[in-house]
Amino acid sequence: MPKKVLRESDLEEIYTCVQAGESAQVLGMSGVGKSNHFNNVLDPENIDRHFDGHEKRPILVRVNFHYAVDFSPRTVYSLMLEPLEMLGRDPESRQIAAQVTALHSELLDVGDDMLKVQRIFRRAVRLVMQDPDQSLFFVFDQFEKMLINAPARLFANFRGLREEFKYRLGFIIFAQRSLTQLIPEPDPDHDEFLELFQGKKIGLRPYMSPDAQYSLDRITERNAFDFDDAIFPQLYDSSGGHGGLLKAMIFAICQDGWELNADLLNHRYIQNECRKIWESLYHSEQLWLNRKIKDKSISAQDEDFVSAAKETLLLKGVIDQDEALFSPYFERYVSSKKDYQYALEYDTGTKTIYIFGEPMEQKLTPREVEVFEFMYARIGDLITANEIAIAIWKSEDSSALQAVRSNVSRLRKKVQAGGNQARFITSASAASGYVLLVD
Repeated sequence: MPKKVLRESDLEEIYTCVQAGESAQVLGMSGVGKSNHFNNVLDPENIDRHFDGHEKRPILVRVNFHYAVDFSPRTVYSLMLEPLEMLGRDPESRQIAAQVTALHSELLDVGDDMLKVQRIFRRAVRLVMQDPDQSLFFVFDQFEKMLINAPARLFANFRGLREEFKYRLGFIIFAQRSLTQLIPEPDPDHDEFLELFQGKKIGLRPYMSPDAQYSLDRITERNAFDFDDAIFPQLYDSSGGHGGLLKAMIFAICQDGWELNADLLNHRYIQNECRKIWESLYHSEQLWLNRKIKDKSISAQDEDFVSAAKETLLLKGVIDQDEALFSPYFERYVSSKKDYQYALEYDTGTKTIYIFGEPMEQKLTPREVEVFEFMYARIGDLITANEIAIAIWKSEDSSALQAVRSNVSRLRKKVQAGGNQARFITSASAASGYVLLVD
């Protein structure tokens, strides 16, 4: 009997992209089951079943950036090569895998010479692709941090690989946010890579009822819970089919003895799951939900900022076509959030920075407060280090400029820590200056 596969239609949509040689991004909110779906896409049985009858089975390479120690080209390429060392369905594949292993070792030994690292990686890919009927797709999970932190030139190199092999090589990316949200104003190197995904976004929505029932059965069986199946319809409606919320509710009911009613939102498991969903959303999506739930109109000033938010929320299944949220529990959670106009706001009276309506947890030093207030008074302006040094340290000497750089660096880290990957303090370089953004 064939094993049960969750999200069968979503799986087929991804494989159809691979078959057509199209790159795609798979978007879903936190806890919706992206990691499980990532594993399903890479399951050899599922790949064989879909590509049965094809002359050449595509190679799908698992790359999870959660395990990256850094985002240098050497680390990224190493993570991409490691799975290729395990090719081995026939003697020819095993021979190629052995050659890839040797090249991987060579790559790790060259240090940080980006040109050499890139050339070795390309040699390995060419080995794998020497059969003109072979296709190769890299499937990326936990991609957001890599996109933001890796050198921009790396993505131009990815695009170069695509140009060399055309529709035989591509990328499937699993993420919580659209790539254009993560890099709203891409440089040319990023832009070449992002073009591969234009018009191909696959939404990973909450489970349909049969998949939710199967997921529930697995959880209760694994944990030996005594669960009353009669409440499944109510549980499904309450969770909206969201895998993380469904699991949290089962544990709250079966393990801690809570009732399935409005009070269940107060359980720590439910609160934590709702918080993770909320924090996984881009700030324009949060703003749209905040305005919608509280029945407030979107101002003309915010219109451009949130114009794409509804489309992405629909794609991910956070809302439906009638703009209703997927779960009444999550809707109540959103309604409890502090109203805010900008992603970053500052109360000059209490000297409190608010990130997405929540007070920033990390405290600023008195000097960091001075630097922040100077920048906050000039939101959106390019402010040079010399200007900050003169205004606060009353000097432009080297020690004052170093103090500016150190304070801005600490300030950026503290603000970004609550910003959920939003970039509030940007800089082209320390020499040119800094810009404080609030949305």
